[in-house]
Amino acid sequence: MQERQQEKVTEPVFPTHVRFRHRQSSTFRLTNKTFGIIYGSGRMKGVVVHDTVRIGDLVSTDQPFGLSVAEYGFEGRRFDGVLGLNYPNISFSKAIPIFDKLKNEGAISEPVFAFYLSKDKQKGSVVMFGGVDHRYYKGELNWVPLIRAGDWSVHVDRITMKGEVIGCSDGCTAMVDTGSSNIQGPGRVIDNIHKLIGATPRGSKHYVSCSAVNALPSIIFTINGINYPVPARAYVLKDFTGNCYTTFKEKRIGDLVSTDQPFGLSMVEYGFEGRRFDGVLGLNYPNLSFSGTSPTFDKLKNEGAISEPVFAFYLSKDEWHGSVVMFGGVDHHYYNGELNWVPLIQAGDWIVHMDCDLDARFLPLSLTVSIERKVIACSGRCKAIVDTGAAFIEGPGTLIHNIQKFISATPQGSKHYISCSVVNTLPSIIFTINSINYPVPGQAYILKMLYVGNITIGTPPQEFQVVFDTGSSDLWVPSDFCTSPACSTHVRFRHFQSSTFRPTTKTFRIIYGSGRMKGVVVHDTVRIGNLVSTDQPFGLSMAEYGLESRRFDGILGLNYPNLSCSGAIPIFDKLKNQGAISDPVFAFYLSKDKREGSVVMFGGVDHRYYKGELNWVPLIRAGDWIVHVDRITMKREVIACSDGCAALVDTGTSLIQGPGRVIDNIHKLIGATPRGSKHYVSCSVVNTLPSIIFTINGINYPVPAPAYILKDSRGYCYTTFKEQRVRRSTESWLLGDVFLRLYFSVFDRGNDRIGLAPAV
Repeated sequence: MQERQQEKVTEPVFPTHVRFRHRQSSTFRLTNKTFGIIYGSGRMKGVVVHDTVRIGDLVSTDQPFGLSVAEYGFEGRRFDGVLGLNYPNISFSKAIPIFDKLKNEGAISEPVFAFYLSKDKQKGSVVMFGGVDHRYYKGELNWVPLIRAGDWSVHVDRITMKGEVIGCSDGCTAMVDTGSSNIQGPGRVIDNIHKLIGATPRGSKHYVSCSAVNALPSIIFTINGINYPVPARAYVLKDFTGNCYTTFKEKRIGDLVSTDQPFGLSMVEYGFEGRRFDGVLGLNYPNLSFSGTSPTFDKLKNEGAISEPVFAFYLSKDEWHGSVVMFGGVDHHYYNGELNWVPLIQAGDWIVHMDCDLDARFLPLSLTVSIERKVIACSGRCKAIVDTGAAFIEGPGTLIHNIQKFISATPQGSKHYISCSVVNTLPSIIFTINSINYPVPGQAYILKMLYVGNITIGTPPQEFQVVFDTGSSDLWVPSDFCTSPACSTHVRFRHFQSSTFRPTTKTFRIIYGSGRMKGVVVHDTVRIGNLVSTDQPFGLSMAEYGLESRRFDGILGLNYPNLSCSGAIPIFDKLKNQGAISDPVFAFYLSKDKREGSVVMFGGVDHRYYKGELNWVPLIRAGDWIVHVDRITMKREVIACSDGCAALVDTGTSLIQGPGRVIDNIHKLIGATPRGSKHYVSCSVVNTLPSIIFTINGINYPVPAPAYILKDSRGYCYTTFKEQRVRRSTESWLLGDVFLRLYFSVFDRGNDRIGLAPAV
């Protein structure tokens, strides 16, 4: 995972945003008032402060404004902050907006501001405060009254295309919003517009032929009796690939539209920091609404937007296929046999009766009959809520404790763990509902966080999820002193709660391929499974950048000690030196199936995780997990590494990375098209794409297309080839999880070599 420090320091990984250094301002004034804002593209939490703010020649002293302490969804933004220009009654922070303060102080001659948004990037755009420059418009200004004072919303008479009214036939409301780049409206109207201009959907956008743009009709907004046409060349833009897309966007759930839908905007949230969703859409009965408003499903049902008052869920076991929620009907392709209908205990809540909950069939069959089908709970019937918003099976504490005992699960922190090798031998748990058995096998109720392992630090132990990374050498976790947004969403080490904690004054920093951190070296007891390293030096992060969306708390480096950025002895070396491990080796089995779980082994190798013999590959030099690659081929043609090259075998990287020109050639060869930061292919052609073959130490290691193509959250297929950000004088590659899922890997410190064999 770690890029080489000396090569990365002068080349930032990501463009960062300017942050306000309050300590450097003599006019700064702090308050204890906090607030949150939700935008259409992200959200933030902040604290209200005061300082001098300047916009050109305008100066507002002691201006209240927000300093963000957490931001979500703004990672790719091309600006540092937002300056709101709406009315003060809409302020989330309740602070006086800067325009109002300038107006009240007489800093502007007239209480107006104006925008000129240039069609030409080179000419630039203009915002004017206190007056209007008439050189930026033609004719006379048409004044439109607001629907009500307090919001920049106006009444629209109608919207037409080709002389036909396509929307707003009885008049409607429109917000004039300089902070939005699109024209947004009801889904059914936007769909009609796209049909009328022949736009076809692709991903999140709708595309038209660039050659047809000049022939497309204008869309005309009639406001206060005056027509404002928007021609096609204005509402059609080009993406970075040169394809033309429309700027019409809808707010919708699929094709369903609920206008004037009541919903909640959170003002304060607690305990949701690590969530991977923006909000919650409740689908229970209206009598359970905390806000007292009509739920979305009920409103759609009452408006006749759905044909039947039903909804259904298909939750996929495989990310490739994706999950589906259906409103108004059921797609029978998603289940086998007949539906078994279960009556609710009472209308008003999705609660059903269970006849015999948690009927555990114990294996092997040689056990006595009384144990084999023992009823372990709910012997006299009980209730169960069917809850799509919960990720687990929850029940009374004593019964859950008994189940953990039955399957020999051992507690570690907040979870219970078992050996991944015994999952297939675990008994099913059977829920008997309305006289029908619903078995849940061990493979379904045992999960594994993908390639993330658990360690504990301190006395008593505190649990952390870390990436075991052969690309770096340092262990670190977030500290209680870290104020970066990335730290706030992950478990932080509470050093004051550990009796074995020992601080130092030594600081360090690490730059990875996806982010960076700054920290301080400390000592404490670290446990990995049954392995214990006392007084282990490790890092506590004081600041983290670019790691906000990570699914782990810290990183445990497994590279050689000479690559340690902190200068501390890596935990593997300390365990080796103390004789805690029998052989100076560790190995990785990265499962292709999340349900089976992955395994990291210290001090030995479990031969059940690979097929055939291990092929040993010498390192180019002791001190880094880099091997020599003979060549890289596709379709029997050498596409890279024709004279040999180097490759880092890196468990901390999820992709295959190489020189930009070679990655470009691979994408051309497989017909991948760029979109954002990824390259996409049609999912229907994946099985026809060629393998990429890495020849290492005379042996071929093929990576087929189903391994190097993954699906994103929307079901689109993208490649896992990525250009290395650091240009090197010689050709080099990173072989990450894509490669290591196929090949079991052994890292032998005693002989400075790596063993590879096909994984089971």
